[in-house]
Amino acid sequence: MAYSKDVYVGRSYDNAFGDRGEDWSPELGFGANRARMIKLYDYYRDVYNKSPDVLLWAGLGRMAGAEVVAGLDYLASTEGDIGPIQNELVSTAKAIFDDLAWLHEAWIDDPEGAVDLAREHDAQHPALRSYAEALMAFNTGDADQIVAGNKILLEIEQFSVVQPHYDVLGNAFTFGLTRTAAENVHPYHRSFLESFPTTVTKDVTVAADRWEWINLPGGMWEKWSAASPAGMEGGERSRLVNLAFDQLLRRDFAVPDGLQFLLPPGAP
Repeated sequence: MAYSKDVYVGRSYDNAFGDRGEDWSPELGFGANRARMIKLYDYYRDVYNKSPDVLLWAGLGRMAGAEVVAGLDYLASTEGDIGPIQNELVSTAKAIFDDLAWLHEAWIDDPEGAVDLAREHDAQHPALRSYAEALMAFNTGDADQIVAGNKILLEIEQFSVVQPHYDVLGNAFTFGLTRTAAENVHPYHRSFLESFPTTVTKDVTVAADRWEWINLPGGMWEKWSAASPAGMEGGERSRLVNLAFDQLLRRDFAVPDGLQFLLPPGAP
């Protein structure tokens, strides 16, 4: 039988940071929180590795996190490590963790009990989609349903968790956010700016535009969900998730021989 949500929240903090987040203060800026953010994205790797055929969202979270940290490193080097974009992106990372990490801990511990906890969470914290629906899809054991369940979590993240933080910043910070949060997060899709013709006005701070980018045919989500650990691509998703964080920061994806056909046209 599953424990309470509070138990799993505590477990997620212990497993990720070895504490309960006492020093996680977004208002202190990126520099004060950089080490914790790296631990956060290493934690998503560890969660993914506990069930790589199921926990696709966690693996993509590590990849996206490396791009966010790389972008914040760039901003800190040019603008300093305290500012509205830096603070808000640290706050966003914390909000995502608080919303979804405990749910993964619950599912790893007790897949059926986690669905019950997710139903309670649905009732208390309504989101765009149902957390319980996502976990029920995990429990079917069907690959297509598992992909659909992870996509539900990704949709909740983008619309219900991330978007309120981007709304705080508004359009004035579109350029900075595009540099820090919209590069390609794995080698098999294009960045936000490269994905749309220059004649098409898209804004990474708008959830619908961001969601369109994530779900472009042959793009971020399609390629990620297809690179199964046991599938035809020979475990490419797991290889990427387990690259050293410094290697991800350098965008040194080291695409293996034989997989270049997965790269978008014109990619190096």
